[in-house]
Amino acid sequence: MLREHRLFVRRVLIYVHIALAMVSYAASMELRERIHIPDREFVLDEWTHLILASAGILLLATSHAALGIYRSNRLHGFLTDFRRIVLAHGITLLALLSIAAGLRLGRTNRLQLGLFVSVNATAMLCLQLCIRGLAASARRRGYNFRHLLVMARNRAAVEEVVREVAAHDWWGLRINGIVVPPLPEEALGALRQAVPPGVQLVALADGERFLDKNPVDEFWIQAMPNDASPEWQLAQAAATRGISVRSLLPQDLLTGAHWSVERVGGLTTLTAARVPIDEFALALKRPIDLVVAMLALLLLAPVMAVAALAVVLTGGFPVLFRQQRVGLNGRAFTLLKLRTMHRDAEVKLAELRSRNEMEGPVFKLKNDPRITAVGRWLRRLSIDELPQLWNVIRGEMSLVGPRPPLPSEVDLYVPSQRRRLSVRPGITGLWQVKGRNEIANFERWVALDLEYIDRWSLWLDLEILLRTIPAVLFAKGAR
Repeated sequence: MLREHRLFVRRVLIYVHIALAMVSYAASMELRERIHIPDREFVLDEWTHLILASAGILLLATSHAALGIYRSNRLHGFLTDFRRIVLAHGITLLALLSIAAGLRLGRTNRLQLGLFVSVNATAMLCLQLCIRGLAASARRRGYNFRHLLVMARNRAAVEEVVREVAAHDWWGLRINGIVVPPLPEEALGALRQAVPPGVQLVALADGERFLDKNPVDEFWIQAMPNDASPEWQLAQAAATRGISVRSLLPQDLLTGAHWSVERVGGLTTLTAARVPIDEFALALKRPIDLVVAMLALLLLAPVMAVAALAVVLTGGFPVLFRQQRVGLNGRAFTLLKLRTMHRDAEVKLAELRSRNEMEGPVFKLKNDPRITAVGRWLRRLSIDELPQLWNVIRGEMSLVGPRPPLPSEVDLYVPSQRRRLSVRPGITGLWQVKGRNEIANFERWVALDLEYIDRWSLWLDLEILLRTIPAVLFAKGAR
């Protein structure tokens, strides 16, 4: 019955979104008429509008489904809704503008498509906010909640689940039973003290009877999968009855790892990865890098030309400095930079090793005598890094990520530091926006890189890119 209810709500939500998209398209046509742009010769006929509106609705529905907007999201906050809705509409806008370019539509109609997507995104966010507000209000009054049975081994585990459920009352979960394995009387007494009033303590042997005599919508089990264990036999019994089962992994199990369940051929795997596993977002990261890098190269070409001329006039050729670096999972590639040092810089490096100001395998020297006068300004404004946009286009780097190390530096890494290589290196990252060369401790540098990897999202990339601009303009932590 609960599944049928969710399917009904999902269908209604899809129909509401379609109706909202139709209204948004009509509103965008009205707004276009109120904005006076001189290319009125591109006004479309009704059939073209119908095709564009249908394409927009289909694209929105597809992207909404792919991003999980129609799934039950009671355990996620509004920020998750916001990200998914904005991402879905961004994808739709790019697709519609590609269609408009192919049909050679005028700027008035391209503007209308932008208005359509913007109006619909705003309306959907408002709708979702209202739905969440109504649902949260109903759940706090005892409606629209789900009955939860928890399998816990000790008092600490019980307290953790009870605390999380109580702190997120908008989840709409109500614990009606806690299953415990056979325990000594002392441990059982301590566990009873952690059980909230009105929650039944259930012996493991009585678990199936509880499932048959009480309403249970979800079963949460704090144990690793094991076909032979009584705990997982109870989980199997719950699944057989159509009850959703969630396995709560220990908090200290591979700390920092992202977990997912995957089907590999005929096998079911529980995957732990210390790199981002949001495949849809990762799939978008590469085309975003490619488009932004190509646009940046075009826009910044005059700046690079002037900088290259300054390098030649003050120090001759070559303009570019090429250096072997280590990229994704240990792949070697040639990093490009505008030359900021004298041509014998690599030879003189050995003489300066004793003056290294960075703790760890990385060499940094604030007043490095090998840097030219022009090179110091290029470094101060990070103009010397601009040729790395070509590395981004080639797929060797990303716009955002850990800085690519030298092979000699990687040879000195401890195993945990090699996780920096688990993602593509970037032109900018958390290290750049949180101090650049003001950070003299390599451990702190690595910690920032690992924080980026663990927290990665497209929104974090955007935040770092936006924070990079003032960091460069005000030469924060400049070399």
